[in-house]
Amino acid sequence: MGERGAIYSDASRIISYDLAMHSIAKHPLVGVGIGDVFGEMKQGYAEHYPEVADEQMLWPHNQYLTTAMGIGIIGALLLFCWQLAALRRLKGRSGFYFGAVWLMLLVPLFVDPFFEVQIGVAVYLIYLLWQRKAMKDDALTGRETELSREER
Repeated sequence: MGERGAIYSDASRIISYDLAMHSIAKHPLVGVGIGDVFGEMKQGYAEHYPEVADEQMLWPHNQYLTTAMGIGIIGALLLFCWQLAALRRLKGRSGFYFGAVWLMLLVPLFVDPFFEVQIGVAVYLIYLLWQRKAMKDDALTGRETELSREER
């Protein structure tokens, strides 16, 4: 009882958030460089959590914290704005589904460094672009216009 360690998933995540916040506070504008994130985390573990074993050391388990740590707070804000830009033309039924898919894909960004692995990027882009194409097809065929006329 009262031990500080990373043997549980939640504790590991909280420790990774804490270390990322310390690093972001030291390098708020330019970050440490995306290639140096794990080295910075390893140094933070050694300094603040020496009892954590090497195999339990994690990247920050949040994509926005990882981005802010790697390229700075401005870069993390740009990432979020880029993601919000996908929502600018939501209307009709396909817009609703696109928004729902976008929200579902937003969840992993808050609990994992989703874009730091190829499968994360692939999953994010495949579903988002697939739904975007469906919206574009609906707009080209006029399906949205026909549906809205039937509802009136």
